[in-house]
Amino acid sequence: MKNLLKNKVALFALAVLATIATFILATNPVTGLAMLAAFPMIVKIGTKEFTIKTQDEKDQFDELEKLISAITEKSIAGFITTDEAIKAIEKKIDEKGFKIDDNEEFKNVHTAVIEQGKKINALMEGTSNTSNKSLGRQVAEYITANKAKFEDVVKTEGKIGFEVKVAASMLNSTHVTGTVPPAQTEPGITNYMAEQRFIMDVIGTVPIASPSYEWLEKKNPDGTVAFVLDTEAFANIDFDLDMNSMTAKDVGAYITVHENLLQDVDALAAEIDRELVYQIRKAADGEILSGVGTTSHLKGITEYASAFSLTSISIASPNTWDAVSAAIRQVELVGYDVADCIFMNPADYENALGSKDSNGRYVSHPSLSPDGTRFAGIPISTTSFITAGKLLVGNRMKSNIKVYKDVEMAMGYNLTGEFTKRHITVRGGMRLIHFIKDNHANSWVYDDITDIVAAITKEEA
Repeated sequence: MKNLLKNKVALFALAVLATIATFILATNPVTGLAMLAAFPMIVKIGTKEFTIKTQDEKDQFDELEKLISAITEKSIAGFITTDEAIKAIEKKIDEKGFKIDDNEEFKNVHTAVIEQGKKINALMEGTSNTSNKSLGRQVAEYITANKAKFEDVVKTEGKIGFEVKVAASMLNSTHVTGTVPPAQTEPGITNYMAEQRFIMDVIGTVPIASPSYEWLEKKNPDGTVAFVLDTEAFANIDFDLDMNSMTAKDVGAYITVHENLLQDVDALAAEIDRELVYQIRKAADGEILSGVGTTSHLKGITEYASAFSLTSISIASPNTWDAVSAAIRQVELVGYDVADCIFMNPADYENALGSKDSNGRYVSHPSLSPDGTRFAGIPISTTSFITAGKLLVGNRMKSNIKVYKDVEMAMGYNLTGEFTKRHITVRGGMRLIHFIKDNHANSWVYDDITDIVAAITKEEA
């Protein structure tokens, strides 16, 4: 054989390189051998260098590397000791015409490489997924499973082929289960869209200390005051006193929920409370507006309010705003009061704002504010609680909302097995009174917009 690696340093470098090559060439033989494709090639191990100049030298190197790699694989698998592996490598080098003396530095590095392989194996212990095992682990498992074939590797100088599953490209579609990274969750629960402007908020409420409420009204005035001579008696007048009373009505609801759901869903308890409060207030608001006043119901504004009846107003081609103005005048002329609130359905309000003449120009009213939020200085409240096509105008101080118990929340179990089923009932309730005194009935006007428009339309001559 030609001169190749004639000194101990070169042989030492070759032996160490062969040991490391067990990992490199087994993973990707094509890439590993491609390192030696250009000549001359300098291979550096630590601070030592040696040169391969020709294809012939490369072939010799390849042959020796295969033999040394086989011995190293056997050492990593634990079939032979490090010292036995070193001696086997020395023997193969000697058989090829080279001589390596006992070299402690080589032994130390060779041992370090073997230990490194064992550590890599240990890191992957405990997993049965081949794609996640280190190369050394897969080599060791294959050798263990084919021990008989490997026992005479050194003697026969043969080769044993085996397949190692290499790591594939990591993709979201193939390597990820679930959401990685975890999705960010918005805190709280998004509420559904619902009417939020309550009539009771516009009118205002007053707390009371008793579930019963009474008031006195003057009724049926008699007699007429007149001017008289100094010899005549004054006129006799009188009036009746009428005691009226009202009892608080109950309105409420409950929600039953499992204990687990309360624990598992953040802010669910608060959301249940909010839902109950909203629905209770919504029901109360509906009764304040249009309750019929029988048995357990409140008597609402529309039951007390007067329909439009003023006959002294006559307007040519009146529109919605003229109807609003006429209702305000009825409060003044019939109810002897001053209107301070206007309630309209949002659709009627928008139609009134969008009115145009035959030339496409907007038709407004001199009493309407530039931003459309006030009429004759009175705030306009739009709410879907008002039926479309209806108009409500009046003095809010004449609508009395007395709250005996504001919305109160309670939580507990009933006697039908909820405790054992871990079902919790959350209950909310409210007690209140609403009334308009008989003497103030004309302080409110409630009627169809079209009826008011028809009533004030001036007849053409």
